Amino acid sequence: MTNTERLSYINNNNLHIEEHTAILVNTANLLDNPLDPEVYVDENTTETYLILSTSNGKQLINGQYEDIVNYIDTQISLQESFISKND
Repeated sequence: MTNTERLSYINNNNLHIEEHTAILVNTANLLDNPLDPEVYVDENTTETYLILSTSNGKQLINGQYEDIVNYIDTQISLQESFISKND
């Protein structure tokens, strides 16, 4: 699938994608210097994840970028399969 096909699927189905970032903090360093996030935020353990949901807020899937892409690709394939069976 192309990104254009994925975006079309998202738009045609009124889906929404939210991005969330979980920032994991080294608490020992936080206590030592609470005003300097460079000291206590560990970039190696900071995680970004996405949530795909319907327009009424029903969550369909959450995960990394690849998880969302795989879900959308599967939905597009199922939709195309259904359409071709009914032609």
